[in-house]
Amino acid sequence: MSRRIHELSMQAAGGAAVAPGVSKPDDYFDKAVKYVPADVIAAWTAIVALVNKTAGIPSNPVLLVCFAVVLAITFWWTLRQTDTPGQPKAVKQAVVAVIAFAVWVLALGDLNGPISAAYAGWDAAYGKIVLILFTLVSGRI
Repeated sequence: MSRRIHELSMQAAGGAAVAPGVSKPDDYFDKAVKYVPADVIAAWTAIVALVNKTAGIPSNPVLLVCFAVVLAITFWWTLRQTDTPGQPKAVKQAVVAVIAFAVWVLALGDLNGPISAAYAGWDAAYGKIVLILFTLVSGRI
């Protein structure tokens, strides 16, 4: 299965068609799955485990820097994984993947310490609620 989301496109003649070589456009569930950068989330999980198990590392600032770097990598990685010859770059998909990664990090609770320090009243449950809502909406984007 291709990582790129396949949508209807308008042909020059005005009829609806999918991208060349694609039998049908992706449905809601296909889109919801393809927007989530599972490989990047797995890498993030490994980073968090490494940082948390290493003594002497100030985990909050290190995780914040890693989070920013992985956000940027997510955009680039998604563009690379969805590159299809003869098709425009999947910028919308890459942007949604970046948002999906951020939402997953909130839901996993890896940045609850820094977020709680910055925003009084932050609760880990909020990240899980955002993940549920994002998952429902993302397939419609």
